[in-house]
Amino acid sequence: MYCKHCGALLNERAEMCVNCGCRPLTGNRFCQHCGVSITDKQDMCVKCGCMLKNKGSFNKTNILDGISIGNKNDNQMDLDFSDLSPYYQKELTKIYNSNEEY
Repeated sequence: MYCKHCGALLNERAEMCVNCGCRPLTGNRFCQHCGVSITDKQDMCVKCGCMLKNKGSFNKTNILDGISIGNKNDNQMDLDFSDLSPYYQKELTKIYNSNEEY
């Protein structure tokens, strides 16, 4: 696996890049399979043909990017889904309130 931030070759189980200190699969500059430079708009690597992780797939990291989180009090958090459609506001609130991981 390659770090998507800096392109360094990493162990497949690495949680953090030992070269740049970032989470290796959260960047958008290098292919995680072959390490070639990519652009933000690519969904697939043109060198190795692999789909780029975190592109076009649903995961908690993607869906919550850009959503502001503020403390209501010490025990609760207030997620602001107001910039999303009503359907997603309802569904994300339901998921958040369930305390389950997806």
